[in-house]
Amino acid sequence: MIAKRRVASTETAAKKTAAPTKAHAKTKRGKWRVSRPRRSAFAGATGDPTEYRVRMLDVPDTDEGRVREALADVVAVALRLAPRNLTRKRRFVLFAWDPVYTRLTVTFTDPQRRDEGPDVLKVSCTGWDAELQKLGDRKAVARGSRLGDAVFKWIHEHVLQAREVVARLARELGFKIVFAISDDPEGGWVQRL
Repeated sequence: MIAKRRVASTETAAKKTAAPTKAHAKTKRGKWRVSRPRRSAFAGATGDPTEYRVRMLDVPDTDEGRVREALADVVAVALRLAPRNLTRKRRFVLFAWDPVYTRLTVTFTDPQRRDEGPDVLKVSCTGWDAELQKLGDRKAVARGSRLGDAVFKWIHEHVLQAREVVARLARELGFKIVFAISDDPEGGWVQRL
């Protein structure tokens, strides 16, 4: 039930457990917040010493043109962070769309999604989320599906527009960079761009 999925206590709990943040450079569509580096909650069990830094951007607009501009910023930031996150083993830039929360998460990972780079981007389309909350379940699912399709199309377009930057970066790193999209939070479905 998308329309009734959130309660105030869930949002309050999320704010309490979130990593402290500081402001980051302003982009075309807003200000990125950047968390302090933190180890994963699962690091103790897996022995992973990586400290992750999450960059977050809220997009309060419902206008698709403005959301599209924000996604251009996301691709630009991902390309800027790629050199310190990608390796021969970890050469995927994965754009994962969560249709329930209208949130895009970008990770630098391997094909199995087991080895991730330290930088993570999270973009919450809060305007779209508020819009979907006002719709009935059936309409929200249909609208959310159309929005997800649009997000994938725009990301693909932005990556294509940056192909010269991607080619230069691949030459500098010495391996091919793979861009992929997914709307499966569990990682079962990934499509290469």
